[in-house]
Amino acid sequence: MSHHKFDKLISEVSNEQVDDEIVSRAGERVWSSIAGSGTAELSSRLQGCEDFQALIPSYLDKNLPEPRRLLLEDHLHECVECRHAMEQARAGELQPVWQPRISGRGFPVWRWAMGAAAVLALGVVSIALLNGLFPGQHAVRGAVQNVDGSLYEVSDDQVRVIPAGYQIRNGDEIRTAKGSNAVVRLLDGSLVEMGERSDLSVSREWRGTTIRLDGGRVIVQAARQKTGRLYVATDDCMVSVKGTIFSVNRGTKGSRVSVIEGVVRVAYGDRTVELTAGEEETSSASVAKVPIQNEVAWSRNSGKYLALLGDFATLQHQFEAIPGPGLRYSSDLLPYVPDHTVVYAAIPNLGGTLGEASQLFQERLQQSPALQSWWKEQQGSRGPKLSDMIEQMKNLSSYLGNEIVFAMAKDGPTYSAPVVLAKVTQPGLESFLQSEMGHLSKNGSAPTVQIVHDPAAAVASANRPLLVYVNNDMLVASPDVVQLQRAAARLQQSSGGTFIGTPLYQQVVHSYRQGAGWLFCADMEQIVAHHVSSDSKNQLLPGVEDVRYLTMERREVGGKTETRAALTFATERHGVASWLAAPASMGALDFISPNASMVNAVVIKNPRSIMEELFQMIGASDANFAQELAKFEAKAGVG
Repeated sequence: MSHHKFDKLISEVSNEQVDDEIVSRAGERVWSSIAGSGTAELSSRLQGCEDFQALIPSYLDKNLPEPRRLLLEDHLHECVECRHAMEQARAGELQPVWQPRISGRGFPVWRWAMGAAAVLALGVVSIALLNGLFPGQHAVRGAVQNVDGSLYEVSDDQVRVIPAGYQIRNGDEIRTAKGSNAVVRLLDGSLVEMGERSDLSVSREWRGTTIRLDGGRVIVQAARQKTGRLYVATDDCMVSVKGTIFSVNRGTKGSRVSVIEGVVRVAYGDRTVELTAGEEETSSASVAKVPIQNEVAWSRNSGKYLALLGDFATLQHQFEAIPGPGLRYSSDLLPYVPDHTVVYAAIPNLGGTLGEASQLFQERLQQSPALQSWWKEQQGSRGPKLSDMIEQMKNLSSYLGNEIVFAMAKDGPTYSAPVVLAKVTQPGLESFLQSEMGHLSKNGSAPTVQIVHDPAAAVASANRPLLVYVNNDMLVASPDVVQLQRAAARLQQSSGGTFIGTPLYQQVVHSYRQGAGWLFCADMEQIVAHHVSSDSKNQLLPGVEDVRYLTMERREVGGKTETRAALTFATERHGVASWLAAPASMGALDFISPNASMVNAVVIKNPRSIMEELFQMIGASDANFAQELAKFEAKAGVG
């Protein structure tokens, strides 16, 4: 029996109405049974654990009347303390169990706690009842929007035809006939199009709404989920989404999932994959992949779906052809970086790329009715509009230079707040920021940006907004007043700060000379300095204490993206840092699955030398390690 049929059976049993006369007669039979065994002992009432524990000796001697025996056994199932008393009595150690005596004076804290817990529980229960989340509830989950052919509601004892407008309740199983299809609208606005001979049910849990597909195929237009996710479950896979369009086909050999728009997560077996528009996945090797056009050809909206697939494919190729920002071989912002900077990051200004992508999308939008319909649905949802956010980012980027720098300094053992630096290429940036802050205030949002005209007069604010100072052709921003004031002082100095005399500065300059795209540099020597001391308990692993710089770079060269990370040391690598061998071929990569989404491989030294160094490190901190190792080798017969 399936889960939803079992839940339905439980619901019917729990909701069955029993005649009052039957209940009355049953009560009389129980009372006559108890009264028939009446003894003097039955006249006393059982009011607490002490009363029940007084019955234990008679129970063990098998002299306890049947009614009291049943009551005691029932109580023992629920009371841990009395079960302990029973165990002690069996061992000949019957002892009274302590019970807290609660004074009736005043209104103790525990009553407040119980009251608060009761209110909280009542709130949770109310929410669950309103959403139909308790087992046995048969809340409405959607309705049949239209039917082409025949649609049935299937229960254990009957199959009946249902029309358009029929309300689908929690766990109801519906099935389309041969040559028929139907559309179901869920309460959240999602549309489920059922192909012929498709069998599904809908249920709601805390994590979200689940469409159980027992057979056939569906195309789901998932609405944006306010809470939780929308799931489509088959016997061998689980599909989860927030809002997208996709197809699920459940056959006898397995399931096939195809994505028309958005991103879908598919879990089957021990694998989990994410699919984007135009991609497909099957839960079994026995299920062949087919063109997505074939998967949606049966739908009444197949023309719309195929048009969307074509539009998304075209846009993807056009976006990939947009050249990224050019490489930068120097930076005018380096002199204004904080003096004791230990972390330096620089990203290119993507305003031009973003603007070109937006223009391509708008052109395609004007040419495609299907894309226009889809975009209108996306813009109709609540919350910030994607087009508005893109426009804001593009407008802000138009005021700035070709890169934006983030820097963080370290004064002694503490790190300062980050500082943001950028060149200002055209006037009007301050007015633009003031306008955006005005829009946020009208919407009821607290301002997260504060314009500063005189850094020396700036004061700290409780909500720590991002303080922005614009001076001629430079923008400086930081959530910390002191850092903003220091940065403003460096702008007034013609020679900049002292960062240009540090080794990290030279490392950053070296990266720029090779051409910088996305750049991240960290002075690891300063970051780990407090770990390297004479105190052996505070030591790092051997070989890591003389690490100097971590550099990560991402750049586009010849139409290809290169990502590189380098860790440099003050001396020749030793200890853990020396376990990596020189670059060489990796034969193990021949055995990696072509479906792998990420691969990490390293070339290491002789494993024996690594084990020897590892044993030396352990032995340095554990005087008994060598002795214990020798015992292990002798017992295991290995060396």
